[in-house]
Amino acid sequence: VRILMAMVEACIIGSPGYMPVVILKLLEITLKKGNSAYAPFAYGVFGIILCGAMGRIRRGEAFGRLALKLAHRLERTDLKGRVFYIYGSNIQHWNHHIRESLPCLEKAREWALGSGDLSYASYAINQNLFHLMAAGEPLGQLAGRFQKDAPVMAATKQKRTIQIFDYIYHCIALLRGDEACFSPIQAKAYDRLKTYEYWQNARDEMGLYSYYHLQMQICFFMGDMAGAAGFLEKETPHLDSVMGMIFYGEHFFYEAMVFSVLYGEKTRKHRRFFRTIESNLKKLEKWSQYGPFNFKAPYLLASAQWEGIQGRGNRAAVL
Repeated sequence: VRILMAMVEACIIGSPGYMPVVILKLLEITLKKGNSAYAPFAYGVFGIILCGAMGRIRRGEAFGRLALKLAHRLERTDLKGRVFYIYGSNIQHWNHHIRESLPCLEKAREWALGSGDLSYASYAINQNLFHLMAAGEPLGQLAGRFQKDAPVMAATKQKRTIQIFDYIYHCIALLRGDEACFSPIQAKAYDRLKTYEYWQNARDEMGLYSYYHLQMQICFFMGDMAGAAGFLEKETPHLDSVMGMIFYGEHFFYEAMVFSVLYGEKTRKHRRFFRTIESNLKKLEKWSQYGPFNFKAPYLLASAQWEGIQGRGNRAAVL
């Protein structure tokens, strides 16, 4: 069971396609042998599959809460940190406001640090920042949070998560108009392309997804829809690495928004854009029924733009 639990982390980083197989095997052993100290982790990661891959959000939430309930009985704070991270990072936002996940991620960080689980502590720091971004935290306050978290992140000595931490800060600096961005940890000019090359060589699926997704967002906010579309297409093959996370849902929103603009320009990908937009809107509508705080506004915004592009201005205005 401990080996399978370690394999989940490795699959997320390098081979996300194998993650469901490992998770289901972990769950099978737990159900056959009974609850052990690792049972909360097994139930939690199964909740990720239910929410992210299967769309069974209510059931995924139930498994997530079961994992939390069992974790509270554990004396092992390292496993508590992992379970709270899983729930706060991959499950909670499907049914609750994104800001409600922040205390859960803070607890995950606290318990992971206290038990010496530096890997999951660093994950919790980064996911907390991603969730603050998704919640619309002002960029200036976000930058201040990075400065506050930098010493803790540096102390974990987790190279790949430190790289993601620096990269998020770099993107926020660009959005604030700060071209000369310095790493808050290394106190030197940040080299985005060097980090990208490292993730490519390491075949770091989550690192590559983070790179493409944030570059796509920058292009989107700058009005470069062609550039955003290019990064969307590059991030799609790595989507499984962020199964259940908030930017898994964000992908389908931005794809609908960007492709609807390009659809109006009558490109060669006209038909594919149409099918993708219609499919994504169905996903967003379904998710908005479970988590209206996070998905209702994106669904209505993408739907209104799509109606307007197709010349149905009255329906767009109603939305």
